[in-house]
Amino acid sequence: MSAHRRAAVCAFCALLSGAALAAAAPPPGIGLMDAVRVTLAMDPVIHVQDQALEAARGGLLAAQGQFDPVPSAELRYQHNATPLTQIQRLSGLNFLKGDSVVYQAAMDQQFRAGLRVTPSLGMTRNQDNSTNASAPHIAAVNLNITVPLLRGHGEKAVAAKERAAVFEYQASTLDLWHTISGSIAKTTAAYWNYRAAT
Repeated sequence: MSAHRRAAVCAFCALLSGAALAAAAPPPGIGLMDAVRVTLAMDPVIHVQDQALEAARGGLLAAQGQFDPVPSAELRYQHNATPLTQIQRLSGLNFLKGDSVVYQAAMDQQFRAGLRVTPSLGMTRNQDNSTNASAPHIAAVNLNITVPLLRGHGEKAVAAKERAAVFEYQASTLDLWHTISGSIAKTTAAYWNYRAAT
C-alpha cells in the first residue's frame, strides 16, 4: 500500500474513531474498515491515478535534471609510425614515430537564471623520435561563461519547464487525493446501504 493510501486510511480511521468507540459490538461479516481497505487496494481508478502521480514525479525529476552539474572526461592516445623515404633515412631513422596523449576534464552547470558555466582542464603530451623527444606537457585551463542576452534570459524562461512540472506534480497529487476520497465515500455509502438492508 502506498504512502498516500496509508494516509487516507489513517485519516478515515480518525474520522470514524468516535463512531467506532460508541458501537457496542461490531456487526457480523465484513466491517467498514475492511471494505475501505479493499477499496484502496483494488480500485483500478486509484491505481491509474497513482501511476499518473508517479509519471508526474518522473517528469519533475527530468525537468530538474536540466540544472544538475554534468561532468565529462576524455582520454585520447594516438600512436603514429610513418616510414621515411631513402633521403630522409640518411638521418639514421627508418620511421618517424609519434605518440600523443590528451587528458581533459570539464564540468557543465546550467543555472536557473540562464547563466551557464563550464570550467575545463586539459593536458596534452606529444613525443616523437625526431624533434620532440623530451615530451613536454602542455596544460590549459578554460572557463566558459554563457549569458543569454535576449531570448531565454532569466529564470522565467529558463526554469519554465521545471515550474510546469512542479504544477503538474501538485495537480496529480490533488487528483489522487480526490480519487481516494471519492472512492472511500462511495464505499462508505454502499456499506451503510448494505447494512441498512440486512
